[in-house]
Amino acid sequence: MIRDRGVALALAVAVLAQGVLLVVMGRLQVRTALQLVAVAAALALLVWQAWLVRLRLNHRVDMLIVMTAFGGLGMLLGWWLDLAGPALEAMRSPVMHTMARRSVWSAVFSWMTFGMFAGAIPPSLRLTRCADLARTGRRRWVSTHIVGNLAMLAGMIACGRLLGPAIAALTGSRVVGMHVGMLLGMGAGMEAGMFLGEAAFGLAPWREWRWGRSD
Repeated sequence: MIRDRGVALALAVAVLAQGVLLVVMGRLQVRTALQLVAVAAALALLVWQAWLVRLRLNHRVDMLIVMTAFGGLGMLLGWWLDLAGPALEAMRSPVMHTMARRSVWSAVFSWMTFGMFAGAIPPSLRLTRCADLARTGRRRWVSTHIVGNLAMLAGMIACGRLLGPAIAALTGSRVVGMHVGMLLGMGAGMEAGMFLGEAAFGLAPWREWRWGRSD
């Protein structure tokens, strides 16, 4: 339980840190900044509680929480490096319709992508039941770690492009809009990729799994 609470706290801090970094990156006005930090704090509490009760939920929840918290923070830090200088100033512009789009390959081979994988994969290997289940067979391993991660990357890029501008218009910040869009794409892509990968390999998607089970 002590270890669970420590991991839950680290996950919650990672979520809250994303809100704080978005305020800094976007140079948000005070009212918007306070609203964003309040939402991030509420999500951090939700993540903290969800981690503590995750064993009552489907095993995929483990991976979703870790990817959103640690992977999302890594992605945001990497994106900050990608946008350093004039590009970040352009993202801070209030003109939504001029949002620049990089090529798909420039997004794939970027600090943003590296940060996402570096933040998400190492802890997921130790902390999630998905990774535990993946050790039971080669097909499970491929569907979880190869198909799932590639789908997460594809979802991040696609939703950043498709949803980012709309969320930016709602929030008044292109930085916030793009990050939230990419974060939603990460989770949706990963979950869809693992599900479809398991189905394609003739495995039972969404099966329940407990730590160390041998059947």
